[in-house]
Amino acid sequence: KGLPEGELGNLAATYRRMYREEAEAPELYRQLIELPAPRRQMLLRNSRRFQTLGLLKYVLETTTGLWHQAPEVAEEHARLAVEVYRHLPTGDYDSRPLADFGARAFAHLANVLRLRGDLAGAEKEIGRASWKLQEEGSGDPLDRAYLGHIRAKLRTDQRRFEEALHD
Repeated sequence: KGLPEGELGNLAATYRRMYREEAEAPELYRQLIELPAPRRQMLLRNSRRFQTLGLLKYVLETTTGLWHQAPEVAEEHARLAVEVYRHLPTGDYDSRPLADFGARAFAHLANVLRLRGDLAGAEKEIGRASWKLQEEGSGDPLDRAYLGHIRAKLRTDQRRFEEALHD
């Protein structure tokens, strides 16, 4: 059967935009990360070129690579990912996959806080990630598994071993 002609054109436009956003993301990231936090906030709020899913994906990937090398820098990046997510124009993206990325951003922040010993902060962020995924997400099993993995690590660090086994 295939897609109707109009939908095929929309899908092609979506993929072109996605590839463009991903190609632009490293430079946008470099520009943001060099700025003090207040200036970053202003740009994320006011400049559409920084409000892209491509940038969010790039920041999330960068954060993961820093978890064990430089947890304090990873925390800054994870907070940046959350801020990028919060400023994405919701009308520009499908809401359920967008919520999945939001859950990943909160889960990344939870994991960084856990690694830095802030278990209360990690608990708060894992709660946000869980809510976002359950209430607004697409139901993607990989996202659920990832969140369960981060939650199990947190439960282990909290010495809540029985709960860790069930996450």
